[in-house]
Amino acid sequence: MGRNDEALTEAKRSLQADPLSSLANLFVGSVLVFSRQWDPAIEQLRSGKELDPTFWFLLCFLGRVYEQNGSLSEAITEFQNALELEKDNSETWSSLGHAYALSGNRVEKQKILDRLKGSSAGGYVALYNVAVICAGLGEKDQAFACSIGPTKIVPTIWPSICQPTRGWMASAPTRALLTYGGA
Repeated sequence: MGRNDEALTEAKRSLQADPLSSLANLFVGSVLVFSRQWDPAIEQLRSGKELDPTFWFLLCFLGRVYEQNGSLSEAITEFQNALELEKDNSETWSSLGHAYALSGNRVEKQKILDRLKGSSAGGYVALYNVAVICAGLGEKDQAFACSIGPTKIVPTIWPSICQPTRGWMASAPTRALLTYGGA
């Protein structure tokens, strides 16, 4: 990591070349996210949303940033908006379930968990998607069990940008998993 400034400079060059591009706004916003600059990332992603409110991936990214920032109601709204546009995306369903779990809405969380476990989310559902929701509830053992396969770790970038200082990320088994997985 450590080359965030260079990445941000390049991302901003793409935005300068095409200021009306929602993809360029997502690019700049994502660099800010991976640099853990939550407020500037939210501002940048909101700009992209204004340009194209139907760019579901940007909405999902914005939801994740809101969640990292502690704005759970905004995160839930953005995940719901993304799902209206891309109904069968299990990653977005998982993110919505996690936000519901963090907000204490166990009923909605359970509906999404049941949907994912029953693979009615359409297509493949990684165990990681179930683990994300369990982690939101603080169900460390279940989250840990879902995070590993028989021989390898389910890959994800999100633990590497989240602070492993609280909740399930701070547990000894999860730290061991992240160390083993190279995160």
